[in-house]
Amino acid sequence: MELIVEKNSHIKVSLMVFILFFLYAKGFSYQLTTAKLCEDIVNGQPKYSSVVFPYSIKKIYCYTLFDQIEKETFIYHQWYFKDKLVAKIKLKLKPPVWATFSRIYIRETDIGPWRVEIVDENGNLIHILRFSVVK
Repeated sequence: MELIVEKNSHIKVSLMVFILFFLYAKGFSYQLTTAKLCEDIVNGQPKYSSVVFPYSIKKIYCYTLFDQIEKETFIYHQWYFKDKLVAKIKLKLKPPVWATFSRIYIRETDIGPWRVEIVDENGNLIHILRFSVVK
């Protein structure tokens, strides 16, 4: 990294320090490597990944895999049906690599558009998965 000193350079350095602090404070101490919706979890792995699920399967899983985790922390899987929050599930992440999942049970009345928002412990959005439940 090269630091160029010029007029008002103290402003540029201060801005760089602020940006680095902001990124750290936002929780970028880990990386989401996999996010999938699936019908089952077998031996810790997602099975039958899809974005369209028949209500007859009864359960839908959201699987997430993180790496480069520096310290124990939490994320949330927030499940939305037709833009209404129906479940907020707190999940632990442990260093250095951690896979976790949540699930919901579905009925015929749950046919329609869904999404899962994966957010960090401060409520910052990490990723969104969209799917539909059909007959």
